[in-house]
Amino acid sequence: MKVMVARLRGNSVQLELEDAPEPAVGPTDLLVAVRAVALNRVDLLGTPYRFGHSPADAGPAAGIEMAGEIVEMGEEVVGFRLNERVAAMAVASMAQLVKVDYRLALRLPHEMPWEAAAALPVGHLTAHDALTSNGAMQPGASVLVRGAGSGVGLAAMQIARLKGAGLVIGTSRNPDRRARLAELGFDKVLDDHRGRIADEVLALTEGRGADVILDMVGGPVLEDNFRAAALGARVVSIGRLAGGRCAIDLDQLALRRLKLFGVTFRSRNIEEHATVVSRFVADLMGEIEVGRLVPVVDRVVPFAEADRALARMRANEHLGKIVLTL
Repeated sequence: MKVMVARLRGNSVQLELEDAPEPAVGPTDLLVAVRAVALNRVDLLGTPYRFGHSPADAGPAAGIEMAGEIVEMGEEVVGFRLNERVAAMAVASMAQLVKVDYRLALRLPHEMPWEAAAALPVGHLTAHDALTSNGAMQPGASVLVRGAGSGVGLAAMQIARLKGAGLVIGTSRNPDRRARLAELGFDKVLDDHRGRIADEVLALTEGRGADVILDMVGGPVLEDNFRAAALGARVVSIGRLAGGRCAIDLDQLALRRLKLFGVTFRSRNIEEHATVVSRFVADLMGEIEVGRLVPVVDRVVPFAEADRALARMRANEHLGKIVLTL
């Protein structure tokens, strides 16, 4: 079969089409004929991304999320059938065939387009886990999303609104993007420069601060997040686009009685990952089935033009998910 492999060429990553053996299907695996794959920033690293439970034979392909049809199943699989449409977070997903444990798969509505389905798993599973399991968002809460134009940021906005948030605030440095984010559903979109966001959030919340803060930026904005937080707020670190190290004002952490969480799938075992999926399915799959929860797709690019898609992500020109179709 054909797979897309990320190779470091000079100072940048290129995606190259190669031949690879078909995955060996284990007893709890689904073998999926891939129809679409969504890009993620980990695809810019040039090394295969692995979850905490990734099998040793995951293969060389890039990619961590896809959608397609089941063509083979292990003998211990329950609840799925051949030819069923599914989406999942799965390593080595930029390939014609991908295996994934059935407990990690999302059963798709028949009418859901492949490009939207491929854009669903990473952003929406991460956002739901961060917002509900870690952020413990309650109806009426104010939510601040730092780095709102990412797939996770947009998913968080959608989920927060569906779960009854009182105010959903996003941030972005790009003025055109800020306008588009407001159109997509954020109540307010702020210019993301260090030192200003906290004052603006406090003004928007009448001095109270945000109840839940989801941070895709990291680095120097963490201290500002603390100042923007309400008493007892939860701050969830998801991404580190601005860096992985920063100073922490422990006085703010203590005085505001904040709870700081970190989330990633890189250290989750299969049972922990499956729990995230099952919670999402129970809470939000009905919203997907009736079309109230739809991933934001920036653009769709043929599989053979993957490098063009990767260049768009590298330049940070996208809003939402970039999807490759096979």
